[in-house]
Amino acid sequence: MKTIIYTLFLGALLSPSALAASDSDIRRFYEPKPLDGVTIEAVESYPNPRSNEMGLGIGLYPFNPYYTAVLINANYLFNLSRLMQWEIVNASYAYTFDKGLTTELADRFNVNPKVIDRMQMMISSNVLFSHSNGKFVYRGEHIRYFRSSALVGLGLVSTSQRNNIVGNFGVRFEVFTGEAFSWRFDIRDSLAPTDGFTQYVTFILGSSFSF
Repeated sequence: MKTIIYTLFLGALLSPSALAASDSDIRRFYEPKPLDGVTIEAVESYPNPRSNEMGLGIGLYPFNPYYTAVLINANYLFNLSRLMQWEIVNASYAYTFDKGLTTELADRFNVNPKVIDRMQMMISSNVLFSHSNGKFVYRGEHIRYFRSSALVGLGLVSTSQRNNIVGNFGVRFEVFTGEAFSWRFDIRDSLAPTDGFTQYVTFILGSSFSF
């Protein structure tokens, strides 16, 4: 009798209707779901960037012992491919603010702050190599794509005393909030061959518009 009951139970469990219901539940669990208005599939490609990109930003040069420089930055970039970009021009104008050491030199040692070699302008042209692309979910509802790049190039740093040819090295992290708009953060090190080497390490936060 028990054998008959077990057989009937297994037959009901493995019946086509039961299997169909179970398979339907599995499909509903794993099927693509819309997120931020886009249906998410198992495999997606990173969207192709638009050819031209213009950006504005504000930066900081904090490591000089005598002053801090706030930078107004602008750039124009051309996307050669998904992995390589040519930043045709990147320019920054510097506004400097004295640190406590500058005031102390003027008050105690009568050193005129005007003789301090102050940054005035930076201009450069660089090549960027995108080494990683990806996406993340912001607040559980919005998809955001990012691109991380290394840069190398040449430029000119103009100070109150001289003009220095520099080699540029740095990294950029960019987050896209739409097809045409992104936020970017740059860390750049410009090396000038003076008496040894002079470093101009700058941090830039900005936005870019692609077209």
